[in-house]
Amino acid sequence: MKKIILSILATVACVWSIDAQQLPVMNHYIYNPYIYNPARTGHKGYGNINLNFKKQWVSMPNSPITGVLSGESPIPGTDMGIGAMLYMDQMHIINKVGGLVSYAYHIPFSKDFPHRLSAGLSLGFLNQRINFDQATVSNESDPFVADQGASGTIFDFNFGLNYQWKDLNVGASLLQGLDNMGISYFDPRENIEFKNRMHILANASYRFALGPKKNFFVEPNVLMRFVPSLPVQVEGNVLFGWNEILWAGLGYRSSNKGNASAFVATLGVEIGKRVFLGYTLDFGVDGNLNASMGTQHEFMLGIKFGRNKVIEDKIKQLDEKITQLEEKQKIINEQVTNNSNNIDSLTTTQQEIKTTLENKVTEIETKLQEQGGKNDNLKQELEEYKSKLDAHNKAIEKNAKDIDELREIVGESKTKYKKLGSFYFEKGSSSTGADGTAIADALKQALENESADITIYLYGNSSVEGDPIKNMQLSTKRAIAVRKALVEAGIKNEIILLPMGAENPMSGDGTAVNKADRRVDVIVEEKGTKKKKKGRL
Repeated sequence: MKKIILSILATVACVWSIDAQQLPVMNHYIYNPYIYNPARTGHKGYGNINLNFKKQWVSMPNSPITGVLSGESPIPGTDMGIGAMLYMDQMHIINKVGGLVSYAYHIPFSKDFPHRLSAGLSLGFLNQRINFDQATVSNESDPFVADQGASGTIFDFNFGLNYQWKDLNVGASLLQGLDNMGISYFDPRENIEFKNRMHILANASYRFALGPKKNFFVEPNVLMRFVPSLPVQVEGNVLFGWNEILWAGLGYRSSNKGNASAFVATLGVEIGKRVFLGYTLDFGVDGNLNASMGTQHEFMLGIKFGRNKVIEDKIKQLDEKITQLEEKQKIINEQVTNNSNNIDSLTTTQQEIKTTLENKVTEIETKLQEQGGKNDNLKQELEEYKSKLDAHNKAIEKNAKDIDELREIVGESKTKYKKLGSFYFEKGSSSTGADGTAIADALKQALENESADITIYLYGNSSVEGDPIKNMQLSTKRAIAVRKALVEAGIKNEIILLPMGAENPMSGDGTAVNKADRRVDVIVEEKGTKKKKKGRL
């Protein structure tokens, strides 16, 4: 009799899993999307190691327990990512242990902002064991119960796609792709079979930056699960965040079997830009079911490692822009030097000609006096040289204005890039402070004396203290804060941000901490002038 009871129990457990959703519902995919989609392998630009743990229906004995250990990272210098995952899922007498390795390729469509299509593939195994000795029976001392179990292993694959445009992500994944791949447990009592069922997941999310400094965000997230023979399950979350440090969210998940829909509340915090802690609480919509089975709890520990490829690419682009500006300035300096030399040469030549003519006139006048003023040839020659001298003096006078305008234009070229002022910041801060408005107003007045058509460059800087990538981020935030202050002051010129990090020290070799390096320099580039000037270069 007990033999029949055990066989029925195991068979029912396996058959039930065929018609139900086999994969555990993990809420922390909003923090770690790699759990559900291999296309997100190495997607964030830096490496992640994540540990997820979930306890379901805490009021029910032997309730399911799920644990997932995952790690993924981009491959430096490429558009590819690699990852791996180990997981276990325990449902009373049924225990699953699996693992997989993942590869993703991210096809870039733009270098200026995130725009790419990603494809990922995971290959893995699943071992499932049925522990008959843990079944609830009327006589636990029955020798038939002891050491009775069955296990089997199968191999499978997952595939995913993800499209990203700036802060929009739209993805789809196929999990347990070998649909109906089965594990057979042959036992004298019964031939039991477990079959994997294909799961299709579709997800979309978009992050909206909010606040004057864009340090808050709201991120709606929608996930749909498709399992053959079951209703579509839909989950919606709205995640709120501040400074990439604190997250909080609320959501709702529909039921695909029975009345198991639930509300979801989540909270996350990041420590030191490296460690992430997350917690999610599920509580059922049905009060009676919730009271009898209890709530569900999920925990997450995440660790970031490696450098952020996205930031490094941005730094590389900025370096190239700065190099271009430096080359442009070098050419302008050479032109200024050549033009100055040309003006000096022109002035010297004119003076030499004038001196020669004056000496010749003096020489002829002297000879004419010695001969008593009676040499008609000398008189004629004297008149010719006086006429040449007079014409040359008029030419000098006429060209004087051209020379002055030429020098003025050259002088303007020297101020092609001119520093108007600087904003200074406290350590680790990107706030312009109480003096920011006054400085912006003063710069507005200074700009009124400049040309009508100019470009403003904001060179963001930081001291050498701290991590280089964080310094680059801080210098970017400081430049953004100054741009906001200038716009609020009424400045409508084109403004370009050039974060320099700690690469532009005020003095010295840049190895010592200098509080003067915590600044943003305001540089103007002249494109035209208020009044057209005649002249030549």
